[in-house]
Amino acid sequence: MIKKGMTEGLIRRPFILFVVMASIMAASWVAASDFDPNVPVAFRDRLYDVQFISDTDALLVGYPGKVFKTTDAGTTWKIVDIGETEPLFAVDFVNDKKGWIVGRKGLVFTTNDGGDTWTKQDSGVEDHLFAVHFVSEKAGIAVGNFGVVINTSDGGKTWSSQILEEMSSATIYAVSMTDEKTAFLAGEYPTWEAQLEVDVEASTLSSVFKTVDGGLTWQRVAVPAESHLFDLKFKTATEGYAVGTKGMILKTVDGGETWEIFTAPTAFHLLSFDFAGGGLVAAGNAGTVVTMQGGDMNTPSTGAYSWLRSVSFNQQGKGILVGDHGVIMLSDDKGRTWNCASPTCKSFDQQKTK
Repeated sequence: MIKKGMTEGLIRRPFILFVVMASIMAASWVAASDFDPNVPVAFRDRLYDVQFISDTDALLVGYPGKVFKTTDAGTTWKIVDIGETEPLFAVDFVNDKKGWIVGRKGLVFTTNDGGDTWTKQDSGVEDHLFAVHFVSEKAGIAVGNFGVVINTSDGGKTWSSQILEEMSSATIYAVSMTDEKTAFLAGEYPTWEAQLEVDVEASTLSSVFKTVDGGLTWQRVAVPAESHLFDLKFKTATEGYAVGTKGMILKTVDGGETWEIFTAPTAFHLLSFDFAGGGLVAAGNAGTVVTMQGGDMNTPSTGAYSWLRSVSFNQQGKGILVGDHGVIMLSDDKGRTWNCASPTCKSFDQQKTK
């Protein structure tokens, strides 16, 4: 059931960034002399999302109001000033020119030139937006805190907002469209609802929902897991995956009708994933990376100790991985090995020797 309108009437709990799922470890700041001008990140930077838009170009976003662009697959980066200091949580491009960014307090920005310049759009909401996905230059959906869902059919010139009532006390972390009418979203498992003293069976609850009308209405999708899900993507109209708490990986091959559960060899939460070389690569807390090829899983070392929030691959299998403390890592072999391209990695080495 969908409850239309805004959420001013709801009692707001204090917002806690979704990345507090990670263990944040104390560390000293990097001296200015340690910074590489080709990778202008700072130790305080939190990098939340990255996306390749071509084999060479990629954009990443984060806090505070950070947007970076590379034109050489991650070797060098430039700062793109969009005049914002609020956290930016997600970026999505439909081609190498047209894209969107979403962030705190309902922020939405769009670009028509591959991320060199950005224009602010009016989302109509003030809730934090954690994910956005466009399936064309016109049709897109963004999701976020307290069950907020916004959708557009005109490229973001206008947005329609609604509250997914079943998630109105939770957070939606991911959305994936397979066409202009069909989409899936996922987020926090509603444990609070299962604990209410009412006739609610936990087995009927799920944090996955599906729309077949472009986001106007949503129906709960049954999955074999009572867990928070932090990312969800469809590779085709029928094959999709989701990742979540304690190494949880879900897979569907029938358009979300049924799901198979896999457990990665890690106790840490998986926060993001992308497809690479016929398989997938997931990233998460405590520097965790998991590669999945068929049913085989591996956990390559990254050397990082804090959370890794987003990973993206180009068609050649080159990967970029970003996270806390301005971490940017690169892979040339579809995620099997990673090398840190960020000057803040020096702090990791310093911490390890203490």
